[in-house]
Amino acid sequence: MTEILKLTYGIYPKTEKLRIRIGRWGRGIMGAGELEELIAHETHEFQDSARKAGVTAFTDPLFNWYDIFRPLSVLAEGIELGPLTRYGETNTFYRLPEIRGDLALKKNPAVYGEIEDNPPLPLYHVDQGDDQLAFVPGPETFYHFCGNIKGESFEEFSKELGTYYKSVLSKFRFRKTFVFESVPLEHSGLSSFYSSIRPQDTILFTVGNLDGSILSSAGARFHSVVTKTADGNFSVAKEYSEIPGLALVNAHNTKLEDGKDLKTRLEAAAEKHGLDRLYLTHTNYLDFLPRQIADRKLDLIGKAGE
Repeated sequence: MTEILKLTYGIYPKTEKLRIRIGRWGRGIMGAGELEELIAHETHEFQDSARKAGVTAFTDPLFNWYDIFRPLSVLAEGIELGPLTRYGETNTFYRLPEIRGDLALKKNPAVYGEIEDNPPLPLYHVDQGDDQLAFVPGPETFYHFCGNIKGESFEEFSKELGTYYKSVLSKFRFRKTFVFESVPLEHSGLSSFYSSIRPQDTILFTVGNLDGSILSSAGARFHSVVTKTADGNFSVAKEYSEIPGLALVNAHNTKLEDGKDLKTRLEAAAEKHGLDRLYLTHTNYLDFLPRQIADRKLDLIGKAGE
């Protein structure tokens, strides 16, 4: 029988209460300490809900992140925040991270503290148990969406980013890292990044066509490579990871998937590829959806395979 591991990741929709409080903090009406207490409380509620739903692995819901780059950029020497910029082909925006110097951690991300242009630290609020992952945007994604004022090559940038991430994550107790790549992997030489972030302890989320030669350049097999399709991409994901994954739950559509159909597709992929375990997750982080719909999709993922 196939074991379906249920995974959720990235920025999760905030409750209306939290949105209002962040707005008050932004206008100087509410203190940062009070806001941090609410973020911590709502994070722990999310954590409890994910476990009760049957989710196997999850990242922090990142309620204090405005976008996937901002807090990591603010914590880094060598990065300045540029203008608001559209994020890909979505209706969301982010502050452009402008790479102007060498990256270095300038503040402890694991303790409470106020930082510029972002709700307060800590960076992650979950309890960092065995079922939890640190979330970071991957080198391909960061390189694609940044302002490369410094003019670094991808390999130079990814090596520096990996070293910077290692210094950030050393302040936490996560055993595994979720590396989010929202653009296709196009550059080989991934070892420049994954010499700092161990592939064996990494769930790599990917889009586009997978190239085995690029994945092999990481220097070791990944814990998981997650892809959106069960065709040739999944064969490559299987070859270069211990437990491949499929992103089948649509993060941009409010329509709920059929649980039986998900189970059928997962079991078919497992049988075809001779697998006894695989991950199920969503196609992007769920902040593009209303909170109520995201909660229902999360519950759907948790019950998949039952």
